[in-house]
Amino acid sequence: MRKFLFPAILTLLVVACATTQQNNKKQVEKHVYNPDSAKVWYSIARDYAKKAEIKRDTSYYRRAVINYYRSLYYDKNFEPAYLGLAKAYIGLGMIDSAKIIYNKVLELNPSSSKGYQGLGFVYGIIEKNYPEAEKYYKKAIEIDPSNADAYFGLAKLYEKEGKSELCDTLYEEAIRKKPDFAPLLKSAGLFYKEKGEIEKSTGYLEKALEVGVSEKSEKEIRDALLDNYIKMAQKTKEKNKKLEYYQKAVAHADTLIQLDSTKYTFYLRRATAYEGIGDVYKSKKQRKKAVKYYRLAEADYKKAIQLASPNNPLPSMKLASLYIYSLKNYGKAKELLNKVLSMQNLNDAYKYWAYFLLGEADYRIGYNIYSEGKKKKDYKYACDAVTSYDKAKADYNNALKYASDPAIKSTILKRLDALEKSRKLAYRVCHKIATYK
Repeated sequence: MRKFLFPAILTLLVVACATTQQNNKKQVEKHVYNPDSAKVWYSIARDYAKKAEIKRDTSYYRRAVINYYRSLYYDKNFEPAYLGLAKAYIGLGMIDSAKIIYNKVLELNPSSSKGYQGLGFVYGIIEKNYPEAEKYYKKAIEIDPSNADAYFGLAKLYEKEGKSELCDTLYEEAIRKKPDFAPLLKSAGLFYKEKGEIEKSTGYLEKALEVGVSEKSEKEIRDALLDNYIKMAQKTKEKNKKLEYYQKAVAHADTLIQLDSTKYTFYLRRATAYEGIGDVYKSKKQRKKAVKYYRLAEADYKKAIQLASPNNPLPSMKLASLYIYSLKNYGKAKELLNKVLSMQNLNDAYKYWAYFLLGEADYRIGYNIYSEGKKKKDYKYACDAVTSYDKAKADYNNALKYASDPAIKSTILKRLDALEKSRKLAYRVCHKIATYK
């Protein structure tokens, strides 16, 4: 009986196991392929990737990688998860892994424009293999002419290669296809700024701010706009336009200082804008308004001096210039300029500028002394004026020693000619050879 029972039991066990395996296989298959679950895990992974970008914390990229793989567990052909995974690997600095994933995308879908674009980015922007990158970007555009990111990538590639002449049409095409993509607008704006097309640059950069950018990008964009508006103001001759541009420059400087109050260049350039506004009001004969903005410029130049390194002459030079040409405080100007000339390792350009401004200060001091003597009919003032004129002459001659540009030398020589005429007149009055005129 046992002889017949054992084979029967064995047969039942085999059948039962086979049935169980089939059921398990069906359950696994049902569990693995679930596109809805794939999308859920993909969404979670993408959120982690965004947090990694915003917070600059690579731990979020690692979490993103885990969840992209969970997404692919439910749909092994889900291309967006592969593309996200490759970007996360780039964020982690795992470039070879990113390449493998992009190639996997192309294996699954040979017509994936995004896959070719991703390889273009890896080879071009990261590895500087420009010929290989150009091939992939062009293939991405060939497959999908509406892929704005591929145009953007190729334009950036040409920028890095120094082929700026090829970038114009690519940026314009990319922006036509993706007009509200902030990184593209920012990149185009900075590109046109570098080319000197300031108004075009300004339009794209302002649009990028309007669309919305990260704090890091906001600082970079506003920094460029601050420069742009100052340049536009200095270029235009229309007073109201000049005023408008300087005011916009001040607005961007205000925001930059709120974002980072430790950077001296923000104060320096806001001071330049304030000084420009003062000049506009001065030209409109609105002296009180002009002085108000000159004082604001003075405060910012002082703040820049405080924040800059002790051997940085630029903020002091700018303030000295303001004192000479706008606030007429020649004593403070000379004090600043002498401090600059005592700085270590001062280059010839600053030496020329400092001595020239000293000449300007002493020349004006001499002129004011002479004018005062003329009012009082006091010959002693004319003698004091000669002393100041002699100092100015020595200053200008020192400036001439350090000037290398022929145009600058010509300016100094003209100043010396004018100075000599003023000195000659003061000398004659001092020695009573002539009377005040």
